[in-house]
Amino acid sequence: MTQTIRISAALVLDPAGLTLLVRKRGTQAFMQPGGKIEPHEDPLTALIRELREELGVTVNTSSPVYIGRFSAPAANEADSIVEAELFRVGLAGAVTPAAEIAEIAWLGPATPTGLILAPLARDHVLPLHRRLGRGAPCDLHHPGHANHTTGGGLQPPRVQPPRDRTHACPVDVKSRSKNPPINPGDSRSDQ
Repeated sequence: MTQTIRISAALVLDPAGLTLLVRKRGTQAFMQPGGKIEPHEDPLTALIRELREELGVTVNTSSPVYIGRFSAPAANEADSIVEAELFRVGLAGAVTPAAEIAEIAWLGPATPTGLILAPLARDHVLPLHRRLGRGAPCDLHHPGHANHTTGGGLQPPRVQPPRDRTHACPVDVKSRSKNPPINPGDSRSDQ
């Protein structure tokens, strides 16, 4: 039986238009920062908590922009799917891997990557980032993207993609590791 894991995740953008991916300790796949939504939390509260715990950043509750709900196979839990409430978050300050985060990588929309990517990142979030980087309109009604509701009675606003989509897109992956890369046989955890 397939288990659904509810998470809140961020398409984190820096001033140059790079997006942030993280790799959790004991895993191989890079994914968006974020994590599981606790039973008492709404998606935005969960996201703010996870970004503080994982990256040491404080996000104002008014700055994240809700993008939508996306589903994909879980990268680190067998027979599970993640149902992600995705928010766009801009960060200008330093980001430091903390808690369970072993490594971070900043990618431009056109950055070729040899990284192992979680299905949510590979199939939904990075293609969205590429469309935004090219200045293309964001079509939030593609396969894997649920209707614009988050459950629990919360009706997120429909959002428009950012109007200013001009930015530099470097060719290299900038990566900073807190821990050495893991071995392929190591255990895995959420997302």
